[in-house]
Amino acid sequence: MATWESGLTPPTAAGSFNRPTFGTVRRGYDPAQVLEYVSRLTDQVEALESEVRRLQTERGHRSDAPEEQAPAGQDGYEGVGARVADLMRAFDEDVEKLRRDAQAEAGRIVAEASAQAERVHHEAERLRAEAETEVERIQLEARTEANKVRLDAQCQAEEVRVQAAEALREAQKESDKVLSSLASRRQALLGELRAIRDRMLGTTRDLEATIEGASAEDRVVIVEETEATPRT
Repeated sequence: MATWESGLTPPTAAGSFNRPTFGTVRRGYDPAQVLEYVSRLTDQVEALESEVRRLQTERGHRSDAPEEQAPAGQDGYEGVGARVADLMRAFDEDVEKLRRDAQAEAGRIVAEASAQAERVHHEAERLRAEAETEVERIQLEARTEANKVRLDAQCQAEEVRVQAAEALREAQKESDKVLSSLASRRQALLGELRAIRDRMLGTTRDLEATIEGASAEDRVVIVEETEATPRT
């Protein structure tokens, strides 16, 4: 952005008009066209200033002649003739007009550049705000997704724990059922063993009774035979 302090100071004397410089912005007037226009204005001003200096020099030369010196209080331009005075006044007016036009144009360009810079600043602020909003949205989505994953993991862990507890209960029930079945079978086997033992004991007693009865009969027969045998 250009200002009068940075190269647009209006000329205050002949030969002091400087070519202005302008900063460029991202959008706005074409800098090349602006420079071309100002260059044309500068060339016109320089041409007028050159003509004014020439006329002033010519007037000075004429003023050196005593017979052409203007009386005190008379307009200085009248000493060089009405035509020359009118021409110089016209040149001075043109120079002043061009200076004012150049100053107004430069002011307009500066104002436009300032407005454009303000728009760019507002656009940058808007983009920054949008970027911050987008970052916050992404962070919120990330936190939400992380919480969802954590909750899903907790739910899955709870389901696994419940399933494991259920499986353990089923295994315990099955184990209790097997142990109960084994206990029943044990009692049945013990009953069968007792019955077998009782039968074996009964059989043994019967055998012992039979054996004892047979032995008693044998003893009676032997005694009888002994008594029947004559002594010698």
